[in-house]
Amino acid sequence: MKEGFIPFRLDRLPWSRFHLLIVIGPGITWILDGLEVTIVGSLGPALQSAETLHLSSSDVGAVASFYVVGAVTGALGFGWITDRFGRRFVFYVTLIVYRMRDDHERRLAMLPAHRPKGSGSATAPGRLSSISQWFIRVSLPMLSAV
Repeated sequence: MKEGFIPFRLDRLPWSRFHLLIVIGPGITWILDGLEVTIVGSLGPALQSAETLHLSSSDVGAVASFYVVGAVTGALGFGWITDRFGRRFVFYVTLIVYRMRDDHERRLAMLPAHRPKGSGSATAPGRLSSISQWFIRVSLPMLSAV
C-alpha cells in the first residue's frame, strides 16, 4: 500500500487544535439546536391558550411540521448554494443582508411612529448594529487567512 500524507489509521494522529475544533464546533451546534427545539416545543401550550392564539392541537402540529420542513429546506437550499458559490461568498452575502437589515431597523427606529411609548431612545437596533460591526471587524482578518 502506498503511503501518503494521511496515515493509514486516522486515530493514530496526535491530538491537535484541528481535533479540538472538530469536537467543539459540532458540540456547540448540537447544544444550540437542542435549546432551539426545547424553546419551540414549549411554545405549543402557550399557543393553545385562550389568551393567545387559541390554536387546536392539530394547528400546533401543522405549525411544528412547517417549522421542520422549513429547517430542512433551508439547510438543503443553503447547502447547495454554498457548494455552488463557496462558503466565503455566502458568508459575505449574509453579512451584507444582516447589515442592511440593521440599518433599516435603525432608520425605522428614528421615526416618531416607531419609537416605543414612554422611552425616548431606541437602543436595541443600535446594539445589534454594533454587534454586527464587531463581528465583521473580528472575522474579516480570519477569513482572509483561509
